[in-house]
Amino acid sequence: MFFNSLILKNFKGTPWASYEFGPETKIYGDNRTGKTTIAEAIVFASHGTNLNGSNRTENFIMQGAKSADVTLRFTDDTGKQHTITRARGKQKQLYLTLDGADATQEKMEEIIGPRKQFMAAFWPVYILGIGDSEAREFFVELLPKIPPEKILENMDDPFREALTGFNLSDPQKLAGQIRDEIKAVEKEIAKLEGALEEAQKIAGQAVPDEIDITKLEEEYRRLDAALQGSHKDEITMLEREVAKLAGEYQTLKRQYESLSPTWKPGDICPTCGQVIGEEVIEKAAKAVNVQKEAIKEKANAVAARGKKAQAELKALKEKAAQDVQGMAARRDELLKEITAAREQNAVRMNILRAKEKAAENVTAYQEQLRQDREALDRMRVELQAVAQYTAKQAEMMSEALVAHFKKASVNLFEVVKSTGEVKPVFKLLYDGKPVQVLSTSEKVKLGLEISAAVKELAGKEWPTFVDNGESITEFEAPRGQFFVAKVVEGKELEVICADAQRSAA
Repeated sequence: MFFNSLILKNFKGTPWASYEFGPETKIYGDNRTGKTTIAEAIVFASHGTNLNGSNRTENFIMQGAKSADVTLRFTDDTGKQHTITRARGKQKQLYLTLDGADATQEKMEEIIGPRKQFMAAFWPVYILGIGDSEAREFFVELLPKIPPEKILENMDDPFREALTGFNLSDPQKLAGQIRDEIKAVEKEIAKLEGALEEAQKIAGQAVPDEIDITKLEEEYRRLDAALQGSHKDEITMLEREVAKLAGEYQTLKRQYESLSPTWKPGDICPTCGQVIGEEVIEKAAKAVNVQKEAIKEKANAVAARGKKAQAELKALKEKAAQDVQGMAARRDELLKEITAAREQNAVRMNILRAKEKAAENVTAYQEQLRQDREALDRMRVELQAVAQYTAKQAEMMSEALVAHFKKASVNLFEVVKSTGEVKPVFKLLYDGKPVQVLSTSEKVKLGLEISAAVKELAGKEWPTFVDNGESITEFEAPRGQFFVAKVVEGKELEVICADAQRSAA
């Protein structure tokens, strides 16, 4: 690619200017004469950004003007010439044309190339000004993609087999996913181990002996039956005896009372018809008295027997009441013993059921733990395999980069000492020194090596613009069109097209 000419209108401090470029273009002038402005205008025309890659370009409009206009004429890689015109208003881009027709930035990049790659080749210190993450991503995308199969060929067999079926397009992301899975499984294992320990305790707990309550229940039933009929038959017999004697006594009493004589002297005997005299009456009274005495004696005997029977009945009832009270107390004790025994037997059954369930859980937990531990071992091997894959990928990518540098070096990976894993980084060095301590000339030389590497890796010969050229006295001129701007005190801006031999002085 070759930039032929540039026209500026109201661009920064330049009302209007036109420049022609050659294979090597030398730009001289004092500070603030517009040397860097030429580079800014080329980048603005080609990609619509400033030299930092930002599209915040409103400050390109000259003070007092409404817009900034740039026209860039260039020859593409096929030898075809094009003209780009881009205008920027205070609020937005006003227009972009390619060869007189409206165009898009996508169309520009199809012809000129991707913005970041072009910027890194054209403006050598561009990479030094962007963030590490963005710079790393730039080099990773720029490097030729190494097929996963090629990386796997250089790995140990167990690790290569462990990665079968995995998407290896982003090994860092894959490693993160595996780590998350490992943490989840470790958490599950810890949970299962706690559950297993608890289940083993339950499965191993002692079982109390079963209490045989058959005898207790038999004694309870016997007492309960006894309470229902304690001395009942004896009491019934005595009650009948007392009632019988009472009946006999009443009969004897009536007999006794009925034997009193009712005849009087002079009454006629109903049997013989004779007159009853006093002698007969006296004799009959004696006979009645004898009978009454016999009845009385018999009645007294019956009464005595009745009193005795009543006393026996009373004593029996008192004894029965005492027996009932004792049996009731014993029955209540038995009921308590039976209830407690039943409760203990129920607890025993609950323990037996819990032990049975716990034994089943122990088996299930042990099997799940076995599976989880196998999975954990497998995932740890997979993580190690990803680490080796990343290390091999880093090694092969580093080899691809090393071939394009002399004093410069770019590290895209770093080994973590504590784990041995490879993590993505971006470290840019020149002659073994980090960018932060480099002098201006060393930064320019570093940028030139980066520019040359970008061109080689992208297969493009973009022009290269070196600012602060006065800081370096000797360097190897880059391939392709070359711009070098140098500060010359007191000198107005001068653009000189040198011949194609480009001495790099």
